[in-house]
Formats: sequence, C-alpha cells, structure tokens
Amino acid sequence: MRAAALVGVCMIALGCAPGAHAAATLTGIVVQDRMNGPAVGRVPISAPGVTPTSSGNDGVFVLRFPQAGPGDEVSIHAGDKAWAVVNDEALSLRLPSAGGIGKWQLTIVVATPVERMRRRGELYGLVFREAVEQQYQSKLNELNLRLQLTEQERARERERLEREVQTARALSQDASKRIAEATPEEAGSLYKKALALFSQGQVEQALLALSDEQLERENKALQAKEAQLVSAWQLKAQMLVTRLDFEGAAKAQDTATRIAPGSFNAWFGYAWFNQERNDFQAARKGYERALQLAREASKASDVAMTLNNLGNLSRAENRHAEARQHYEEALKLCRELARTNPAAYLPHVAGGLNNLGVLSRDENRPAEARQLYQEALKLYRELARSTPAVYLSGMALTLNNEVALEFRSS
Repeated sequence: MRAAALVGVCMIALGCAPGAHAAATLTGIVVQDRMNGPAVGRVPISAPGVTPTSSGNDGVFVLRFPQAGPGDEVSIHAGDKAWAVVNDEALSLRLPSAGGIGKWQLTIVVATPVERMRRRGELYGLVFREAVEQQYQSKLNELNLRLQLTEQERARERERLEREVQTARALSQDASKRIAEATPEEAGSLYKKALALFSQGQVEQALLALSDEQLERENKALQAKEAQLVSAWQLKAQMLVTRLDFEGAAKAQDTATRIAPGSFNAWFGYAWFNQERNDFQAARKGYERALQLAREASKASDVAMTLNNLGNLSRAENRHAEARQHYEEALKLCRELARTNPAAYLPHVAGGLNNLGVLSRDENRPAEARQLYQEALKLYRELARSTPAVYLSGMALTLNNEVALEFRSS
C-alpha cells in the first residue's frame, strides 16, 4: 500500500544525546493541492510558544519549541487569505519521545480557498481507495493460500470478494466527499485524531481511536454536540468498509441513528450505506426519515438531495412513477436554489436532468429523454469551461447517455 506516501507526518531518525534538554525542532514543507505537489513559499506557519515563520521559496520551514517536552501535543497553524490548508488533521501532532525520534517532518498541503474542498476530497479519496485495494490484495492472497478449496469453490469466493470490493470502492468514494464537506461543528477532536491516523496508513490505530469504548466516552462528554458524535460513528463505518467489514460498518451506522435519531446526516448516511449494499428496504427507511427531518428543518438543499437519491432507489426497484415524482420535485428545488446560488446548484440541476433523462429512456420516451440530456449537456459544458477537472466527467456521462439513446432508437 502506498498510503504511507500520504503521511501528513513523517518521522526521520536523528540521534539525541542522553539527558539533553528536551527542546524540539519540527521541520516541514508546504506543497500545493496534493502530497507530491509543487512547493509553495511565503505561507505563514506558527504554533503556541514558538516564533512564527513562513515557508521558504523551496516550501521548507522550521519551527523550534524551546519549552515543549518530548511527547507534548502541539497544534500548528498555517495559511492565510491566499492559501487554505487541505490536510488540517496533520497539523495536530505529538513531539518526539525521549531517546527516540529527534526530528519530525510535516507535509502541509495547501490550496486556494475556492479549491480547498475539491483538493481535500481528492486527497482522502486516494487514501480510502488505497486502503480498499490493500485489503483486497490481502484477502485475495488469503484465498489463494486456501489449498483445500476446489477451483469451483475458489471461483465463487473470488466472485464474492470482488462484489464486496466494488461496494467498498463506491462507499469509499462517498466517504471522501463527506470528509471534504465536513464542517467544524461536525469534526470533533476524536474524529480528527482518527482521520489523521488513517491518512497515515495506520488503520488499526485509527479504529482503536474510534473504539466503542472511546466513542461511548465521547458520547457522555459531547451530549450537546450530536453532529460530532454522528461524524465519528460514520467515520468508523467508512474505515471498516475499507477492511471489507460490512457487518461492523452496519453496526456503526445503526449506532449513529440510535444516538441521534433526529439527525439528518445520521439517517442519510445510513440510507446511502444500505443502498450501496442493495438493502433497498433499509435504504428506503433511512431516506424517508431523512426526508422528513429535512422538510421539518425547511432545508431545501437536503430535501432535494434526499429526493434525488429516493428517485435513484425507486428506479432501481422499477417503481418508475415514484422515481419520476421524486426526480421532478428535486429538480424543481435545485432550479430554485440555483437562481440565488448558481455556482453551488447548477451542477445539481444538470445531474437531475440527466437522471430524468435516464428514467425517460427506461420508459421508452426517447424524445423527452433527448431534450433532457441536451439541456444537461449545455449546463455541463458551461460549467466545464471554468472548472474542467470537476465537470468534464459529468459532460462525458451525459454525452454517453445521449449516444446510447440514439443507438437504441435507430
């Protein structure tokens, strides 16, 4: 696994004289957009009790902690109006232990404020994908060593494993998106600690940080901070998915809804998890509860998102009339939201048009499907002009659907 390459904190051995004063030095580098991105100079770096500095032209910086002892936890601050930190979790770390490591290197990934969320999703998307692939290879090796299996049994087990991995990949893609969009109110200290460990490839330590006992203590300490509890339990579920432990992940998702029955995020996460596992009954239960909560809160964006997913679920179950009703209401809401915030909601309008187009195609309504695809394609082209890396894939998907429709109609 190359997840170690994504380490926010890398340790480099350096001798320490026995009994020497325990002042610590931390060196690091600031890079742009990704862990192996280009160096960024003149980014302010600071920490309590140290002299503020900034990265040099080569991106390198040094912080000296004259009053910090070995094992002390420190919090680094970085960035300014021009640069926002992408891997925030890496900025909380523990200084070297006595007689051991004398120097740590910290990689700080920054992006422009407008690009931060996307770059964060990409960074953690890679972390989760590599965790899934590592587990897949491990399970595949175990399967190949089971010499008592017949070839037919081995083929069935391999097919089952590949189905699980496909589900894990889909859920992990959603996990990185949720991490990128998490607000400060949702990301508590336990969540950040576990995510930092996971991003360093320390999956076992991350899961220990999110053990049932730790989360129960967090539950008692954060009774008024429901959002942080939900995020921690769902992060645990997402990490367990990378281990292909779907039973454990399901338990974590269930717990999130139990401790926060009035949380939209808890029920939406529960529904999405079960939809990807093809447990449509549980998914519908989750989406319907999430929709109820979103309507009660009068949060149109959450209502639209849930309706869209209910539409996808109903279409998968061949409940086309329900799917159309959900899609059309979601699209109407997204159009209304896009009038005041086009940058945020025009992509959702385009996605909704594409979904309705697919449904119309399934219902053998080619003229209607063609019109919907063309409107979606026009929006994706406009969006791709300013942000091609984000919207070219949506444009390609819609083009593919339109071509498939023409081929089907010919």
